[in-house]
Amino acid sequence: MRTLAGYALAGYWVALFVATHVPLPPKTFAHGTDKSAHFLAYAGLTLLMGTWMCVRRPEQSRGRRYAVIVGVLSLYAVLDELLQIPVGRSAELYDAIADWIGIAFGIVCIAVAERISLVGADRRSGDEGMCGDETFQRGSTGSQVTNPAAPSPKSPQ
Repeated sequence: MRTLAGYALAGYWVALFVATHVPLPPKTFAHGTDKSAHFLAYAGLTLLMGTWMCVRRPEQSRGRRYAVIVGVLSLYAVLDELLQIPVGRSAELYDAIADWIGIAFGIVCIAVAERISLVGADRRSGDEGMCGDETFQRGSTGSQVTNPAAPSPKSPQ
């Protein structure tokens, strides 16, 4: 699964880079309609990167994983826009904003999928769910509740 996720991410990212750096004839997109393409492209890239990170380092906390994804892809979105200038395409702030909204949507989708997986894992008793994360819900007071089937952390000796 790790290799498949890595190849899918790499292939998609390369295809996205090529697609965004091929000079386009004028009026290829109606004014403003390319924003949905930016949104969808980066939402897909976020989902693939999230999947790859999940299978590559399942012990990594969700917060750290989300921060890495948002940081890397947000920076790439800006670089992607700037690198289009040398090939005769325009760099537009609104394109980057559409990319960032796609990244945020992808993160929300990942969080929902992990939440569903972890709650389902609790019902299956002992299965840790997506990414091997032991925490699956927050109690009404906001305190973290952990999977009772997961091993407890070792106390310092």
